[in-house]
Amino acid sequence: MSEEVSSEEICVQGDDATIPPSGLGDEYGVTHLHRSDLDDIRQATQIMNHRVLMELVDCGVRAESLNILTLVPLVHVAWSNGRIEDEERLAILEAAAQVGVRADSQGFVLLNGWLCCRPHRTLIRTWKDYIAAIQKLLSPEAYKALRLSTVNRAKTIAEASGGVLGFLKVSRAEEDAIHELNLAFGI
Repeated sequence: MSEEVSSEEICVQGDDATIPPSGLGDEYGVTHLHRSDLDDIRQATQIMNHRVLMELVDCGVRAESLNILTLVPLVHVAWSNGRIEDEERLAILEAAAQVGVRADSQGFVLLNGWLCCRPHRTLIRTWKDYIAAIQKLLSPEAYKALRLSTVNRAKTIAEASGGVLGFLKVSRAEEDAIHELNLAFGI
């Protein structure tokens, strides 16, 4: 049941960025939430916070594409300079393959949209809310491992474009975005 999705359908222009149209919430004048999507994500994550679940659905995340959430920080860092470099795009696609995002999946369509068009700022806010919600479910050791993995992968994306003559590999905007990730984890 594969449907072709045009790039116009993947991204809808927001005020300064784009939003995936596959599940826009009331904030954008569309009520397209499905109770089963909320229930499926609740069951998969054990998150009981209804607002967080709704934000996830609003961003196009479904239970079968939860692994896409691990890529949101990488996309955020890559877009921090206002554009994604080819090397960063390739590194994110490689990271996607490593977490099991298949090219024929809805998660890949969503990711491709985020790589083509800068995601709306609500995406990173939703990811932060997700991180806050799962902190309550993880042991301190598991939460620390998640933070270290996330931040290290984000640094890899920031370094992917190579800088100038091997120097200045990470821009100030990328450093700020990585710092924002650390803050989301409470560091």
